[in-house]
Amino acid sequence: MATAIASPKKGPAKNKSKAASAVTLRPASTARLRPVRALTKEVSGIKEFSRAGVRKSLKEGLSFKAIEQLEIGLNASQKEVAQILGIPPSTMTRRKKSGRLEVDESDRAIRFAQLKDQALALMQGDDEAAIAWLRMPLDLLEGETPLERASTEFGARDVEDLIGRLRHGVFS
Repeated sequence: MATAIASPKKGPAKNKSKAASAVTLRPASTARLRPVRALTKEVSGIKEFSRAGVRKSLKEGLSFKAIEQLEIGLNASQKEVAQILGIPPSTMTRRKKSGRLEVDESDRAIRFAQLKDQALALMQGDDEAAIAWLRMPLDLLEGETPLERASTEFGARDVEDLIGRLRHGVFS
């Protein structure tokens, strides 16, 4: 079933051409109909999303399950997640045994979950497109992928700013 994404305005048309008054139709994507998945909520382990709840989870250190949620959310291996979080393999093994991440590691995990959620919103709920965008080298980020750039807090702000500009049609 096709869904109209634009409809003609009422009143006299300023441009008399037939192309200007055409209604554009495209099939509705099932990915756009489902709600945007809140990876931040899943990674933080809270039932109802709130900034206070996320802060509390961060101070306690996230459960190791946060790594597993990031693996699913970013369609990445544990090794890739460890790499983007800046956690060495030996430390990752220790965290898995203890079942808990340190506060700074938890903070980075939430950072990437939030970026994924923002990319998902940018791509109108299309999970594959959001992941592909996060992994695509961009000239606007000096050839880095958004995930690479977000390896620091400062770089994550660059990616968030870029997402905001793209969402609002401000091209750089």
